[in-house]
Amino acid sequence: MIKTYPEMNEKIVGILRLGGQVEQYAAQYIEELQAENAALKESLDKAVEFPCKVGDNVFCIVGIDPAVEEFEVEEILIKRLDPIFAVFRLRGIDIGVKTSCVLSQFGKRWFTELEAAEIRLAELKGEKG
Repeated sequence: MIKTYPEMNEKIVGILRLGGQVEQYAAQYIEELQAENAALKESLDKAVEFPCKVGDNVFCIVGIDPAVEEFEVEEILIKRLDPIFAVFRLRGIDIGVKTSCVLSQFGKRWFTELEAAEIRLAELKGEKG
């Protein structure tokens, strides 16, 4: 009994290879699609899911006397293949300045939710006090 689609595809390809030119072309096409599908799955396995997207508001703990500031994500640049080096260009909503952060700083200094940033800020102030 055939239990999975890959097993079924292999059987179908085998049967089509026994046929004429049209059937052999169909078998070749199935194999090309299987190779393309495998390449896409491999790319997906290496994909990085960003914590935010362009246009989102994010929150950063900034300053010597730390405070939470809100920024809008203006663009996301991949500097290297390693996701640690993903750089976000941000525009300050109130102050109009630009800053950047690396992906590894999300959850430490940068946050997608104000509440999470405020909790971390309280922790940091507690460590200093």
